[in-house]
Amino acid sequence: MARTIRDLKIINQATNKIIPVKTVSGDVTAKELLSAYAGKIGLPANTPGTLTRKLTRRQLLPDQTLEGAGIEDGETLIADMEMVPGQFEPAE
Repeated sequence: MARTIRDLKIINQATNKIIPVKTVSGDVTAKELLSAYAGKIGLPANTPGTLTRKLTRRQLLPDQTLEGAGIEDGETLIADMEMVPGQFEPAE
């Protein structure tokens, strides 16, 4: 069973807006987390993007788990969402 990762932060590279993630399972893949993040900021869940570990500046592979990438409690991930014409990120 994968461990629980606590207090992650996801920063949107384009806007610098921070979305806190209180807890997430270590067996969640980068692709799954990015999909949930896209929905949270009002984009379609299948919006392409990448997650980068701020600590190391290494990009997570889509099928790589957070635990497999070595993500620890309190880390920050940088989300770079691919914007499609006609698509926008709503202001909050």
